[in-house]
Amino acid sequence: MAAAAGAAGGGARALARRGARALAGGAAGGGGARAGVRTEELGGGFRAAVVDRPRQLNALDAPAIAGLADALARWEAAPLVQGILLKGAGEKAFCAGGDVKAVVKLARGGDVAAAADFFRQEYQLNALLGRMRTPVVAVLDGIVMGGGCGLSMHGAFRVATERSLLAMPECALGLFPDVGGSHFLPRLCPGHFGTFLGLTGHRLKGFELKAAGLATHFIPSSRLPALEERLAGLGPTGASADTVDAALQGFEEVGEVPAGSPLHHLAALDECFGAATVEGVQDALRARCEAPASAAAAGEREVLQAALKALAKGSPTSLKVTLQQLAMGRLKSLEECLRMEFRLVHRFLRAPDFAEGVRALLEDKDGEPQWSPGSLSAVTKASVDAYFAPLPEGEELALGGRARKSRGKL
Repeated sequence: MAAAAGAAGGGARALARRGARALAGGAAGGGGARAGVRTEELGGGFRAAVVDRPRQLNALDAPAIAGLADALARWEAAPLVQGILLKGAGEKAFCAGGDVKAVVKLARGGDVAAAADFFRQEYQLNALLGRMRTPVVAVLDGIVMGGGCGLSMHGAFRVATERSLLAMPECALGLFPDVGGSHFLPRLCPGHFGTFLGLTGHRLKGFELKAAGLATHFIPSSRLPALEERLAGLGPTGASADTVDAALQGFEEVGEVPAGSPLHHLAALDECFGAATVEGVQDALRARCEAPASAAAAGEREVLQAALKALAKGSPTSLKVTLQQLAMGRLKSLEECLRMEFRLVHRFLRAPDFAEGVRALLEDKDGEPQWSPGSLSAVTKASVDAYFAPLPEGEELALGGRARKSRGKL
């Protein structure tokens, strides 16, 4: 597996080296919990990495990111590791995002470089997951938001349960859907459903994740212990993408999209969120909401009105940057998207809205962010374009390696 080690790339190896110190040698056993990551040997060729911060809903901090990168890079390079399970500790969350309060604290204190380094390490972890040839199964049991999507969407398999709740709520925080959101959101469903999710932060639950393409399988949470046993039983050389897929299918259950789901209104959402500007999206939503009731499918108006309300709460800058980001991401690889997002996050760390969104929603919790600028009309095309401009020499996101190929049996 020397080739697999090379595929992890220089950036991932550097991140893994930083993570090794944080893990203090405990990644193979219980000691890894000190870094917010616990590793387990399931048996056979399967290993598990558990984000172990249940009191924080398994939100990722810097030590947890480094610990995950260390474990994944080592397992990718190990010939006898045939599959990896990613999960969150407890029953409430897979991963509720990144520790943005700590990041904003750094930026407020003037250490923007340290704040940017958090995202650098997180995006390098996302890229590593996207390159891995070892089958990775992310169990999306509970809350999955922001950084939790980055931890799961780029691997081969994503298992939703009836307890899954997924959202990308960054526009309401004065940020943008990062961690590779510009790659996976535009590729959901035919059309612009991902743009709808990215701009509004709408929450999908349970079987909706599979119906939207965010999950590859839907398995009841009661079957997860038996699933782990089955994966462990594949043996040290019996796992491949095909055999793992077959094992997951053996535990699947047929689900149903709930009546009020926006997935029943893809045509309307595609028409509205396919507009070229955020103002155009709003105009299209209003036009459909004001149309005669007989012209709309049952429940459509409620979905579109909720979307309008969500857009009204988001940062105007975030909304406009996100719409352009997702449009550009349709034509980019994952690593190209992550490099673009790193440019964006550099600018958001220096702008006022991210810190203000964190204050209003996560710190003071008054729910009344004061955005600057405060209106869509005040956010110019030139100001949006500036977010996408190249960074100074030496500050761009460095990613190495090559795209994932089918690993097959060893």
